Amino acid sequence: MKGIYLTGITAVAAFALPALVAVLSYLLGCINGAIATSHLFYHDDVRCVLDGQHKFCGAGLPDLCQG
Repeated sequence: MKGIYLTGITAVAAFALPALVAVLSYLLGCINGAIATSHLFYHDDVRCVLDGQHKFCGAGLPDLCQG
């Protein structure tokens, strides 16, 4: 008869997998979406943009959409 306790690799996976998911979620949550989008698609830095008349400084979505 099998018990309800985890043994061997199952016990390690039961504790390591949630910890790994928590660490990856934390690291992915630290990435600013506006900076990543401007870097990947526009190859530009959105944090401070000067377009002749206006100077937009910030990394939020409204600043990205105004440019």
